[in-house]
Amino acid sequence: MKASTLNHISTWKSGERRELTNDLFAIAFDIIELTMFSVDSREQLDRIGKAFDSVCC
Repeated sequence: MKASTLNHISTWKSGERRELTNDLFAIAFDIIELTMFSVDSREQLDRIGKAFDSVCC
């Protein structure tokens, strides 16, 4: 995932209202890019999961 998207996720606050469509599109495109062009996508996907866990659960 792009550093800019990870930084974006890390600024989310629990209970904050978000424009989810925009957020999810950005994340989905980063995942697609990783799986198509990166060999270390498993490691990156773990980082994505941890970023989500830190704000949503």
